[in-house]
Amino acid sequence: MAVLLSVTRTKLLTFSRHGVPFSSYVKHLSGFDTAQKLPRDDIVDTGLCRTNVVGIQMLPEILRCKIFGSSAEISVTKEKCAAIANHLKKHDLLGKKTSIQENVDFAVPPLHGANIDHHFRTIATQQALPYRENAERLSRVLLPPQPDQWILHEGWTKYDFVSKKCYAVDYPDEQAVVFDVEVLVSEGNYPAIATAASASAWCVYPLSSIPVILKT
Repeated sequence: MAVLLSVTRTKLLTFSRHGVPFSSYVKHLSGFDTAQKLPRDDIVDTGLCRTNVVGIQMLPEILRCKIFGSSAEISVTKEKCAAIANHLKKHDLLGKKTSIQENVDFAVPPLHGANIDHHFRTIATQQALPYRENAERLSRVLLPPQPDQWILHEGWTKYDFVSKKCYAVDYPDEQAVVFDVEVLVSEGNYPAIATAASASAWCVYPLSSIPVILKT
């Protein structure tokens, strides 16, 4: 593939140097039949553009290497070719000519990994790491005992197991919580009470009608 990339890039540079527009050299593949007659059965390189087995233009080789790195190319089996052809035929697309765009090349930010798949997996892992660590930490501890008595005032009330105190809060301020809500169907379609339990506290948010309901 390194040799193919070198040759392809040389041709592009040569055309550019002489001021010849790419579009005047771009060839249209007539579709599946034409692609089948070309040497490779997965990706076809005409020197100016890469196309797949059904004549659809692919990324230029130089850009493909930047994005997908050293990922091994997967050849298309005869069964897959047949499935692709059948799918396109079903939608009346088989053999239709497709427009070929000029090859492009531009600076791509360094990948965090060997290819674009590793790149986004690495980014996702980094961004999700704090949440994962908090969730794993919570999964290894026992929840504190429930309060003996609940304060049923609307709004969040925190029962701090460490300080042995309870007080109003705007929202559960723990790093990770087990959250749950309950709906009283007889009172409506929305949650009537919410609880959030952490390693060191319980937080409860009841609606104002809860005390009345409990008394009745």
